Amino acid sequence: MTEYTVRWWRSTDVDEFLELFRRVLGGDYGRDWFDWKYATNPYVDHVPIVVAERDGELVGARAFFGLQVAVDGERFTALEPCDTMVRSDHRRQGLFTRMTERAIERYRDGKPSLFFNFPNPLSLPGNLKLGWEEVRKLHTHYRVADPARLAASRSDGSKLALAGRLVTPVARAYNALRDATTSVPNGVTVRRESGVPAATLASIHRASSPGGIHAVRDETFYRWRFDNPNREYETYLAADSGSPTAMIVGRPATGDATNVKITDVAPLDDHGEPEQLALLGRIVSEYPEAALFSIPSRILPSDTLRRAGFLSDGAFPLSRIGTARTQVVRSLNGWELNGLDIRDADNWNITFAEVDSS
Repeated sequence: MTEYTVRWWRSTDVDEFLELFRRVLGGDYGRDWFDWKYATNPYVDHVPIVVAERDGELVGARAFFGLQVAVDGERFTALEPCDTMVRSDHRRQGLFTRMTERAIERYRDGKPSLFFNFPNPLSLPGNLKLGWEEVRKLHTHYRVADPARLAASRSDGSKLALAGRLVTPVARAYNALRDATTSVPNGVTVRRESGVPAATLASIHRASSPGGIHAVRDETFYRWRFDNPNREYETYLAADSGSPTAMIVGRPATGDATNVKITDVAPLDDHGEPEQLALLGRIVSEYPEAALFSIPSRILPSDTLRRAGFLSDGAFPLSRIGTARTQVVRSLNGWELNGLDIRDADNWNITFAEVDSS
């Protein structure tokens, strides 16, 4: 039997990569998804995937999601490790480490400037061992609309489903109270657009000039990032006499609206609370079939989110059942970029749009 070979992706690997993805991660994705995410990514000039091979068969892969990030206005290339997989019968052979080291070796002396990602608890130790450092817990605010249906969709067991049925009346009463006691001032109008209007959103972002570290939100970003064939997006825009505020809503292209994600907001800072509440209220009202709404914590004020019925998974009661992922980062050109320490949580200004799977 031959030894493992760790190498860079070849154009003939696509079908095996997709089959490995189905086998290990459970996603039945096609070539259109692969092309969108990797082959036509506008921020890299190659397909950033390392694979492990044995006896002519792919048994592992370590892929990277390319982004251009702004660090206080200056642009840098970043790669987000994702879609990491090793077949169960080939684990504990050091393949995760070998594939990661191969990537670090290639990128050490040039683009990108950093890696950042959000590993699950199983892969977090491996990242830290290879030089990544923790930035923060990536908390999320949720509005739980139908606990019973949410529990039924996530579990085969009766205990979680029973708990969901028991707390559903409480959740509905809480949401109704929030809706009844939260009013939106006159003069705020909300309109909905199918898809993502790239020019409009890029203009909003450009006018606000947000600080910190975040994906560059220009027209290229909006056109490519929200062209994911496995997701559907709608954009809501609110305005009074000033500049508009926008939220992008995402859900699976299959039509499953169990979990409706507020994937991105524009601008990234300097929101007006009337516009925020108007947008959140409109979104909640237009997805009555949703069991759960989610939005990244810290991107909007906690008080505003609470007024709209959203609670953090970093606090009781959601902290008892949720598991927040950890954001980690690894430098390739020093821990400071444009004067900002990339390990400092306060220097990051990101939404679900920076997360490859949203």
